[in-house]
Amino acid sequence: MPTPDIFDFDAEQLACYDQDRIDTILVEQPALYVNHLRIARSLRGWASRMKRDTPSIGDEFRKGYVQALREVAAHLRQGDYVEGGEMIINQQAEESGDED
Repeated sequence: MPTPDIFDFDAEQLACYDQDRIDTILVEQPALYVNHLRIARSLRGWASRMKRDTPSIGDEFRKGYVQALREVAAHLRQGDYVEGGEMIINQQAEESGDED
């Protein structure tokens, strides 16, 4: 069976990718993780489009935005936002006044 394209990414480029952990996530929370991979693919595409198609915004803003999109995509691919993931376990409470 062919592998879905959502798995087409270079895990070695991710800071904290652990294949054993991902294997466990795929057994325990497959639908959630596959959803996160779809979101990550979308975010990476958004970052690529922003990098080349947004001349009207400042260069530093664009670079920061692209980096933020890529960071979130990496966390999603590493399984950091599934139940028990690093970004869920180590999440700090919001400070008063930090609302968007």
